[in-house]
Amino acid sequence: MDEAKLSIEQACDLIGVSRSGFYFWHYRGDDCDVDRRKIYNPNRKPLPWALPPTVVEQIKSVLSRPEYADMSVRQIYYSELAQHRRYCSLRTMNRIAAKIREPDEELHWWKKFRKKPQD
Repeated sequence: MDEAKLSIEQACDLIGVSRSGFYFWHYRGDDCDVDRRKIYNPNRKPLPWALPPTVVEQIKSVLSRPEYADMSVRQIYYSELAQHRRYCSLRTMNRIAAKIREPDEELHWWKKFRKKPQD
């Protein structure tokens, strides 16, 4: 299409293919066996708004602190915020906590990762 100086829309109209059909073919590859969008690209830059792995590990360590053994993720977030420590948004903290959790666990799944303080 570059040699003919046609836009994708013009070329698709010319051959009678929808643009979505063209993009389906384009992303799937010539043999349509591999979805190019899902292939791992080592050269891909991380998203600029993504948390660095060090911050994610720091949040995981906060979630597993013994003093937070009986608290929900929301309570942990706000208690850290009250101590002037903000790692991420509440929703992001919930997402990180959900990645730790096993799918079949119940409401207080994080308690198995924490040790209660000794009295």
